[in-house]
Amino acid sequence: MTDNKAKSLRSAQQLRDGLIEALDVCGIADGDLVELTVRYRRAENGVEVQEMSLVPLKKQRTSYA
Repeated sequence: MTDNKAKSLRSAQQLRDGLIEALDVCGIADGDLVELTVRYRRAENGVEVQEMSLVPLKKQRTSYA
């Protein structure tokens, strides 16, 4: 069970890092809202992302407290 939690945490961190990089590459500013759509399929050694899109929403800023 602990091994699965560690793998899940690593996967979540990799997903977060990849998403941050994608936001930077797309030029989406801090605080802008985006819609993220991901099409994936389960593979033998995890999940394979088949398609991903980031769509900027209205130009409004949000704050997280």
